[in-house]
Amino acid sequence: MTKPRLLALVQLPPPIHGVSRANQVLLNDPQLLDQFEVTVLNLSYGGTKASRGQASTGRILYGLTIITRLIRALRTTDLVYLTPALQGHALWRDAMIARLITRFNVPYVLHPHSGGIGTDDQDRPFGNRLRRAVERMFSNAQRVLLLHESIRDGYEGYLSNDQSITYVGNGVPRVEAYPFPNTNMPLRLAFIGNLIPYKGFHHAIEVVRESPQATLDVVGDFSDKNYEAQIRRQIEKHQLGDRIVFHGRQEPDEAWSSFERCHFLVFTSDWKEGLPLVWLESMIRGLPIASFKIGAWRLLEEAPTPILAEVGDCTTLVQGMHKLISHAEHYLDVRRSIAEQAHAEYASERWAQRIVRALKQAV
Repeated sequence: MTKPRLLALVQLPPPIHGVSRANQVLLNDPQLLDQFEVTVLNLSYGGTKASRGQASTGRILYGLTIITRLIRALRTTDLVYLTPALQGHALWRDAMIARLITRFNVPYVLHPHSGGIGTDDQDRPFGNRLRRAVERMFSNAQRVLLLHESIRDGYEGYLSNDQSITYVGNGVPRVEAYPFPNTNMPLRLAFIGNLIPYKGFHHAIEVVRESPQATLDVVGDFSDKNYEAQIRRQIEKHQLGDRIVFHGRQEPDEAWSSFERCHFLVFTSDWKEGLPLVWLESMIRGLPIASFKIGAWRLLEEAPTPILAEVGDCTTLVQGMHKLISHAEHYLDVRRSIAEQAHAEYASERWAQRIVRALKQAV
């Protein structure tokens, strides 16, 4: 029996971020290749962090190349899987791509990796032209894949009442859980991600400031010189330089080795996150999370003894971490339970299975 021909229009590393990492995991899963004949077009203009979010001649030419390849591929495609950008020039490109797919009369499945759409990274609403283009992109989709039921409201105005929606969650490869750390030492915290304003690293600094003797291991790097200067001033003002260790940017497979002795992952993003991979990567290692209530935060409520706070409320995060670790036996039980739950529910093969099933329904 001939397999359906799937065209995957996705972002792939570099740069490495949650969406590109998730796409890489999905495309490597044998379940997808077993059910579809897959062709991949990488929507990312591979480059350094310094060019993130900036228009350039290279990006424009690469976009034109993608359009040319897309037109050729659509002539022999049964279904398109598209993970769209969320803002800026890339979102305009993806809205144009969706319109082109529709003109070729090929069905497509849309899979946004966010907690909502309609504003930029400064929380400013889309202009009327972009809003109409994005509305059309969603309305023409054969099916929309969302990360969690709790983020449905973030797409209000873009999803119709009769839209076919599948909630697919997210998933990460299985790894061994960390060994248990010493609970008698001061808190050792972890932060991983791009050190940019809307990822809320400045809040993580406040968490350290409010937690006596706590240290913070940081994996990630700065792409905004002004923000880096702001952070350096913040660290100097509160005399935290000896309590914050910057490990720099690291490849995903190596990044988590810096956190083996940590007690908690601190997640202080201000952004419309969806279901961040770092939550699941932390949980599958048995590392508890202290997070602001962003994106699909209700998933974290299902974890044993969740530590959650409203955006900006660093005090509540600190209090929650100290309360949990003060009961050492319970803390270690929580770590064990979190790893077991993640292996059972959030492993990448389970996630890929849900996506493949949704794609089969759309053919």
